[in-house]
Amino acid sequence: MDLRQLRYFVAIAEAGSLSAAAGTIGIAQSALSRHLQCLEQAVGARLLDRGRRGVVPTEAGTLLLARGRAILEEIEATRAELASGAGRLRGTVDIATSSTVADVLYGPLALRFARAHPDVHLNFHEGQDDLVSRLAQGRLDLAIVTTSDRTDLVSFRPLYAEAVWLIGLPGDPLLGGAPIALEQVLTRELILPVGEASLHWLHAESRLLGLTPRCRLHAESLGTIRELVHLGLGCALLPYSAMCAELAAGRFAGAEIRGFELVRKLGTPRGRAPSRAARVVAEAIGAEIGRLVDGGQIERARLIPIGPQTE
Repeated sequence: MDLRQLRYFVAIAEAGSLSAAAGTIGIAQSALSRHLQCLEQAVGARLLDRGRRGVVPTEAGTLLLARGRAILEEIEATRAELASGAGRLRGTVDIATSSTVADVLYGPLALRFARAHPDVHLNFHEGQDDLVSRLAQGRLDLAIVTTSDRTDLVSFRPLYAEAVWLIGLPGDPLLGGAPIALEQVLTRELILPVGEASLHWLHAESRLLGLTPRCRLHAESLGTIRELVHLGLGCALLPYSAMCAELAAGRFAGAEIRGFELVRKLGTPRGRAPSRAARVVAEAIGAEIGRLVDGGQIERARLIPIGPQTE
């Protein structure tokens, strides 16, 4: 596959027409059309459907567009890394995690890393939805996840584990501080994080008990979950670190669920070499997590010894 033709194809697909892409690239539309035809012959599939309103990627074109973007971004990152040589660390790193982890990690990580590497740009994303897929597509460099799914496209390295708590309003007799059983949790209306893959255990264990969790509300933001609980709309399932300040102040009550914990893992794309900046950020995340757990900022958590990456 010709790299120039791949770059032209991505430009056409993103512009929506050959004429618009030709103007952006600065070559004749007829030449651009010939390059597209050569690329389609090389891959053995039609990549774009042409209509009066422009072009739309076919199924094969949609796949090549996603892969092509990742390939071109990797080439640019490699070029930038080679240009910087052994000098100051440069580049952009996209990081994502749930809001419960982001609230604790992002501030200290940014403060420490920015001082050490001022030429690295960090893009912080929040939310737990579809992080593994975004890693596999090359849209993220790093993500802290709790998924138990296996994939050939992403590698995971365990970081730390923390207990799951049931969080509700003060005065709830179930939330007196002593650990509780899952059967007791299932007596409450629950508010769950959107896309929290680790909560699959809740549904799996509930089926074994012959019970069904009651949950009508899901939220991606930790602030929204707090507000919904505060309004008396249900109880939340959260790590202790996400609510420790509110629990200590008496604004909420909580109890640990016996036998369950969230295992936080650092996910990285498999099959493409990470940039030097991404490797350094990954090391910084591990070091910062260690400081936060040891220092008590992530309370009631345990570090997981560094071992090999898992599938």
